[in-house]
Amino acid sequence: MERAALRCRRPMDHGWLRSWDSGPGSRSVSSRMRQLVAWAATEWRRRRALVWLMFDQGIFASTNFALNVLFARWLSVRDYGIYSVSFSFFLFLAVIHWATVIEPLIVQAARVEADRVRAFAVALLKAHGLLLLVITGLCGVGFAAASLFHARQVGWEIICAGVGGNMVLMLLTARRLCLVFFSARMSALFGLSYCLGVVLSAALLHRLGDIAWFEVWIIMGGWSGAAALAIFGRLYIRASGKEPFTLSDLFRFQSTYARWGIFSALFYWVRGDALLLILAQSAGVEALAQTRVVATLCNPLLQVNAALNASWLVRFPTVPIPERGAEMRRKLVPYALVGLAVVVVTALIDRPLVAAVFGARYAGAAWLLPVLYLANVLGGLETLSGGGLKAWGALRSGYLPHFISSVFALALGSLLIPRAGIAGLAYCSAATGVLGAALALGTLWGHLRRASLDRDPSRVCDQPTLPNRGD
Repeated sequence: MERAALRCRRPMDHGWLRSWDSGPGSRSVSSRMRQLVAWAATEWRRRRALVWLMFDQGIFASTNFALNVLFARWLSVRDYGIYSVSFSFFLFLAVIHWATVIEPLIVQAARVEADRVRAFAVALLKAHGLLLLVITGLCGVGFAAASLFHARQVGWEIICAGVGGNMVLMLLTARRLCLVFFSARMSALFGLSYCLGVVLSAALLHRLGDIAWFEVWIIMGGWSGAAALAIFGRLYIRASGKEPFTLSDLFRFQSTYARWGIFSALFYWVRGDALLLILAQSAGVEALAQTRVVATLCNPLLQVNAALNASWLVRFPTVPIPERGAEMRRKLVPYALVGLAVVVVTALIDRPLVAAVFGARYAGAAWLLPVLYLANVLGGLETLSGGGLKAWGALRSGYLPHFISSVFALALGSLLIPRAGIAGLAYCSAATGVLGAALALGTLWGHLRRASLDRDPSRVCDQPTLPNRGD
């Protein structure tokens, strides 16, 4: 009976399917479904590189953020303040590294001929080896000088930030190479391995006992060096070609950008971390720890600013002169509106957010969060406006507002911070942001106004060229 029932049902089921598939609207429905699936597949193929790139940026930023949160919770306020001082020394190296290595690399790496890629990777690895030797020597000098003035703790901070920080910078270079010569997916996978290794190592050390502030540099430096060497090794194995790319070729090209970039990097550090060191000197490392904790929550905005600046540096040189004003408005106006909305949101949730992430002992400095977000939004307007000017060949106009606002920040901070502590730093940051954004936007408007008077589309910004093989 059951078999008979099954035999009766099967023809009915298949008949229903055949009637549905052959109905008047079935072909249009199935055709639309196939078109939808094909469109989704095409969009994924077209956008997956962007998705992996965002994931890669998010992984690296999340790793550093997670480490800062963990160490702020695990260390005492004083020890976290000491770590913050060493981190300021690291950022001094990082801004120089960005200006002299990363920013030129964005332009140069994609233009290296296929038969010189292997030599190019070797030249970069050698350059980082030389950089490590130079930094180690300078750290030794700094340690000796600090010991001479009975400040050996500062000497250890310099050494940890220098040696461990250089490994982190080597990973930053390797990740850029990965994006250029491999894919964002591979860079993201290396970043994920780095994230898991660093966070799990820190958690293991904490579980085994009290963790010291300098161990964060051992953890980050060790995993960064391992990941960077893996990327360099993979590039060397996968690359082909026997044409040379020497260190002199590398330095010659980098110097074209570094002449202005290194000054901008130094002023960038003065505008930010030099003020924090003044705060540590005048109000103590505890005040610095509170400020650094709140500033850590600004990292997402800083990552957005850096990503936008890097992408716009590539995009802006291709914009015709008559369209530059409209292009800048399309970019800057939404950025400013979204940024101001974020400032309002942080003002509403500052105290519960800081307490939830870092604990109640840092909640007293939560009022600083919207002020720092406002300063960083204004700084983003300044950076992005200057990026457009630099991309269009107006290097002096692009860098000058940053130079002026940085000198202003150092002068004002030297007056306010010793007298008002964290509040003085807040006032100084906000005032500097207003001045820098006003100068940059005014300079950009003047440049666009002059450019509109001369609509010769043949004008292009000067771009440095790679050295000839015979040079």
